[in-house]
Amino acid sequence: MNRKINRLVIGITALLLVVSLGSCRDEDSPESIANDMCSCILDAGFSAVKSQGTDGDVLPQCAQDIADRIKALFDSMSKEEKAEFTRELLKAMLDTNCVDFMIKQMGHERVMSYIFTLLGK
Repeated sequence: MNRKINRLVIGITALLLVVSLGSCRDEDSPESIANDMCSCILDAGFSAVKSQGTDGDVLPQCAQDIADRIKALFDSMSKEEKAEFTRELLKAMLDTNCVDFMIKQMGHERVMSYIFTLLGK
């Protein structure tokens, strides 16, 4: 009976460890930064972020903080690590709620226009 209790305690401890480690959030992961960017855009409003640079508005503090985080990360990365991080960040951004929000705000024609511009078409 004592062995069953020990096994149960060990099993529960292992399960709690796995759950707690799995729930840890790496603040510097591309996924974390993408989610923070999305939250910033949704909280600040898309127009506040979109208008930066066009009429002299200043980016919301959350956007400035995220840019500072990315810059600090890039300062310690090699060229290859920066490329990998950028690719993973772009993929993570597509998985946020902001993509649908931005398409609704900008319209799919304008989004595709930006894509075509990037492609040189």
